[in-house]
Order: sequence, then C-alpha cells, then structure tokens
Amino acid sequence: RSIEAHQIVGVLYIDSGKFDRAIESLDQAIVLNLQNARSFAIRGDALSKAGQHQKGVTDYKEALRLGSKNQPGSSGSGASDLELRYVEQAIEALDLAIRQDPKDGSSFAYRGTAYSRLGRHQRALEDLDEAVRLNPHDAESYYLRGLASFALGQYEATVKDLNKVINLNSGLREAFV
Repeated sequence: RSIEAHQIVGVLYIDSGKFDRAIESLDQAIVLNLQNARSFAIRGDALSKAGQHQKGVTDYKEALRLGSKNQPGSSGSGASDLELRYVEQAIEALDLAIRQDPKDGSSFAYRGTAYSRLGRHQRALEDLDEAVRLNPHDAESYYLRGLASFALGQYEATVKDLNKVINLNSGLREAFV
C-alpha cells in the first residue's frame, strides 16, 4: 500500500472507533516515509482518541516540526494537552491552530474549555461564542458555553444554551430532566 492508502485506511478506522487498527495502519505509513507530517498528525489523532494523549501530543508536535500546514496537528495537540491538564500548553497550541484556520469552531471550543479551567470564564465565553457562531449545530459548543455562562452567574443564558443542547441532541434530554 502507498502512504496515502495507509492514511485513508487509518482515517476510516478512526471514524469507526477502531483506534488500534488506525494506529497500526499509520505506523506503516510512517515507516514508508518518516518525513510525512500528515501521517504523524493523523496518528496523533488516533492516539489521542484512544486515550494515549501524551503519545498523541508527541505525534502532533512532530507533524508541526515537519512543517505540516495541516491545522489538525495544532488543534489535536491542544486537545490532547487539555486532556492531560497542560492548560497553558493547550492554549498555545490552540492559538496556533486558530491562526492557521480561523474558521475551525472546534479549536475555539477547546480553547474556551482551557480558559474555563483557568477560571477565565469571560475569555472562555468569547471563544465559545465564536465556536457556536462557526458551528451552530454543535451541541457540545452550546453545552460548554452554558457552563461558562453559569460560572459567570448568567443563568438565563445558561438555560437557553442547555435548551439548545436538548433541541440539537434529543438523546441528551434525560441528562437535563
């Protein structure tokens, strides 16, 4: 198989939740070319989703070192750093991701979460407003914005966002009833 074929197979395995299989396929892509930033970025995604956040961060950083202009390396690194509770590092990686792709709502949502963890709820709310603007059908962004609003004592805004979460994902209705 070609590098691209291993990458495609890896992405398909990630999408189907078979992270170990994805990592195996991407390992093979990397063996074929140790300088392919995209392979490292995709494997970083698979590792992070498999709960191997530190290894994911390492791969994302390697993708960036190799010169990947592929935003998922930065966004993924930020998300993994956030999962590892390296909040300041997460914000730095997400700042880069947002500079590279200012239309990626998930980067704003992750950075908003990081600011919330630092207790900077107003700053978090600004990022989460942008995440909602960019992804108006993403229930998680509304949920996160609701949490930031709650932390700021903006209870009406919290209720409004949580109702939007329920409307977007009726399966979550039981969580709020």
